[in-house]
Amino acid sequence: MYGGKPIVRGRRLAVEHVLGMLAAGDDHQTILQGYPWLEPEDILACLAYARCVVGRERVDPLLVSGDGVEPEAGAIATAEPGRLRIRL
Repeated sequence: MYGGKPIVRGRRLAVEHVLGMLAAGDDHQTILQGYPWLEPEDILACLAYARCVVGRERVDPLLVSGDGVEPEAGAIATAEPGRLRIRL
């Protein structure tokens, strides 16, 4: 852990950063060139970690009362730890 974030093999590279690069469209080879000490298995481990975290999430529709007051579009409210309520 580094600053409360999971890191890759004890280095100062956050798993979140690797996932962000992948989400931005970087391929594995580009990431590996930018971090010569990184191995292909490290990238797969980041993806496996993300899968585990997302696998524990539960997304439920946010119920809106009949009072005519609607939350703003895309509003997100946390109902309880581990459960995320999203207005669809």
